[in-house]
Amino acid sequence: MSGFSKLAAVGPTTDAIRAAGLPLPSLALAVSVAVELGGGLLLVAGYQARIVATALALFSLTTAVSFHSNFADQNQ
Repeated sequence: MSGFSKLAAVGPTTDAIRAAGLPLPSLALAVSVAVELGGGLLLVAGYQARIVATALALFSLTTAVSFHSNFADQNQ
């Protein structure tokens, strides 16, 4: 669902990534959508589930550290 919401609001999502100070916000958006949608679809299909789950876990940890680091904000 998160990947679809990013596609529905490309401009605001890119602005949020830029405001967080991450480099190359357009590329970061493309990578996040690809990982979220592609990874989710691959898990549903059961294709290379352990590898995909590991990639999604690493993506989640990376985004938690770099973008979703305000733990007081429950929207994050």
